[in-house]
Amino acid sequence: MAGSVEGLHRAATNGDGRGASPAEPGLCLLSSGTTGEPKPTHWPWRTLARGEWGRGSEHWAIGYAPHSFAAVSATCQALGRAARVEFVRPAELATARPDAAPLTVAAGTPSFWRLAAIANRDPAEFRRVNTATIGGEPVDASLLRLLGDIVTPTRIKQIFGTTELGTVLHVDDGRPGLPETLLGHRLPNGAAFDVRDGHLCISVGPGAPFVDTGDEARIDDGRVHVIGRAGIFVNVGGLKANPYRVTQVLQQHESVLAARAYGLRNALLGKVVAADVVLRPGSDPLLLIPELKRYTAGLLDAHERPRRIRSIESLTVAESGKVRL
Repeated sequence: MAGSVEGLHRAATNGDGRGASPAEPGLCLLSSGTTGEPKPTHWPWRTLARGEWGRGSEHWAIGYAPHSFAAVSATCQALGRAARVEFVRPAELATARPDAAPLTVAAGTPSFWRLAAIANRDPAEFRRVNTATIGGEPVDASLLRLLGDIVTPTRIKQIFGTTELGTVLHVDDGRPGLPETLLGHRLPNGAAFDVRDGHLCISVGPGAPFVDTGDEARIDDGRVHVIGRAGIFVNVGGLKANPYRVTQVLQQHESVLAARAYGLRNALLGKVVAADVVLRPGSDPLLLIPELKRYTAGLLDAHERPRRIRSIESLTVAESGKVRL
């Protein structure tokens, strides 16, 4: 796996993955605040900016929210490798101008890539992308298939890390999640990952502690899958339903391009699970929505099953570039 799994160590001098003293020149970047108030982390310029800027020949497109750590980190990498860097919206990849140059790297959240696919389902119209990178949200097999079918990049790279730890790991072997065989083992750069109490934990280097990323994880079919942020659930009559799990199940259906599960108020149970779906062209919502209810009934527990499913034209994302739950 050494050829397809690498670690990118972004630790500062204190060795725990966080930035050094704010007195050192750098940037103070906020986490996305998915599970609470955004938390600041100081990143020194010497850690963010590697190599000589402006000496590269690549062409990068960045779809992350400009204020996010992911965008700043990607920009700093691009400045050391690229002759040109663009900040793009999903539709700008999906409707390429005839004179648009091919992209060496295009980076965004899973929501960014799904919105790009929704904007234009025709691979012939997509801007050419050599490497597509994905980070910030769970990645499932349906997203990798969607990228392969519509965006058709040569390489798809999944990014793992946090605002506090930085970009620590990536995998590009064409399967969602991290290989279970690497659990607890140091990668060539010294980083390691583990699953503890159902959470993904990362150590940025030898001697550094394993830090809980706040992501729930499960091991399935030889892979470690991130299944959503810890603490985000729909309370259905005292039972916890994971909206990420419901979303992923819906997105596995061949007629669904994207989905969003969330809580809906209910007089009897407090809340029930509801979902919005973006369907593939030519799908008839009147026929498909009953089919989706039957489909989820066979894969989800009773309290997780969506009581209401609506067909919508596109998804709404938060400032972070991630889908709103």
